[in-house]
Amino acid sequence: MKANATYFIRIFFMAIAGTVFALQADAAPDVWSLEVVNKWAQAQRTSVGKIIRAVQGWNGRLYSGFGDYNANTGPITLAGYDPVTKTFDEPFVFTTEAVYYFTPIFGRLYVPPIDPSTHSGVAVLDYSKGWQFKSVYMEHCYGITTFNGKDLWIVGSGGDHLSHAKRSVDDGNTWTLGYQEVYLDDDYSRFYFVGTVGGKMYLQSSSSGACSSYDGTTWTTNSYGIGQYGSKTSSFAGVMVLKINNYLHSFNGTGAPTAVSQNYVCDYVISDGALYTLGYDRTVMRTTNLQNWTTLSTNAPSDAHSIGVLGRKLYVGTRVGTMWTYSEPLDAKPPVWVVPDVDRTTEGSSFPGVFRIKRGGDLSQPLTVTYTFSGDAENGVDFVQRPLSATIPAGEASVTVEILSLRDGLVEGDEHVNLVLDEGTAAFAAECPRDARVMIGNQGTGI
Repeated sequence: MKANATYFIRIFFMAIAGTVFALQADAAPDVWSLEVVNKWAQAQRTSVGKIIRAVQGWNGRLYSGFGDYNANTGPITLAGYDPVTKTFDEPFVFTTEAVYYFTPIFGRLYVPPIDPSTHSGVAVLDYSKGWQFKSVYMEHCYGITTFNGKDLWIVGSGGDHLSHAKRSVDDGNTWTLGYQEVYLDDDYSRFYFVGTVGGKMYLQSSSSGACSSYDGTTWTTNSYGIGQYGSKTSSFAGVMVLKINNYLHSFNGTGAPTAVSQNYVCDYVISDGALYTLGYDRTVMRTTNLQNWTTLSTNAPSDAHSIGVLGRKLYVGTRVGTMWTYSEPLDAKPPVWVVPDVDRTTEGSSFPGVFRIKRGGDLSQPLTVTYTFSGDAENGVDFVQRPLSATIPAGEASVTVEILSLRDGLVEGDEHVNLVLDEGTAAFAAECPRDARVMIGNQGTGI
């Protein structure tokens, strides 16, 4: 805010279906400015192909997805944009006709191929290895997730009549068919989403009125549906959220989902314990519990289509291949994220796995970052006891957390350590990637 400026804040509360909205007007300058033109999106030969459908902040960069898979306008060029230097990183050309989703998993950035072109596979951005391509045959792929922190699942279609879900237990190097549904009367059968809640994984075929769930052993067809054309699932506030018929919905695994947005939603993003929506009516709203909402902006660009967060600022992608940024920061906290610097080690090895915790913004003061460990490797049992905080020194942009594995004398499979940054703290804001994973190979045989 400008010094000595006076802003009149009018707050209106409206309870609709148990949801409370705080509509803020004149609280701050509602100004958006052009940040960058994505030349690769604008070079698409159709108007649909130019639409930036996904904006993803990851490791201090913004990534945008676009393309037209009905007109086969690929391949798609992916390049990280740095808002500080105003430059793009070296581009990666992905052999798909469109990119609509980015999915952070294990501290990496996964990109499912909506419509593979010359080669079928998943694009993966790894902090220490750069862009990689993991081959897997899918006619169309719309979602990717992990069920247990050890595996990967991709969903979509495997050809005529087939809704396919494939699984990998070796970091995407090989894939097997994990589940399928066959509908002989539908040439366009496919799974458009996959997500997890309550210890189960859920998906639903576009040809079925019922969803299916997986508990790690058994697949079950449930008596209710989630949404045949649901999209973009995430975990938030203890539930699974996803878009269904342009509304944001919550799903808790016990019955049909519930609409939680009162307006049509183009896109949403989650950052530091808050969820932000971009509406078709140009509003940007925030919630921390899916019940109470605050309007941040009513003046997003008229052609805005996607939303992302980076460096405590909001960005939107538009229908004409541009990205815009909002004038007001989300807060004054320094952004922090974590990546796997060395993502594999061996049980008893003297060479540790390494997490790197990074920060943006002002580096002049030290910053203590708190976190938790999760996964099937236990702190102090499977690796040398580590405190649940690390301090980035003054003048430094990062600090490392080493995972020195221990021999526990047990014959067991590979184990995994996840470092998960605390969110919603006063000291820092957890941005993407918020969590990362190190694998500990069993007795030197698992890597």
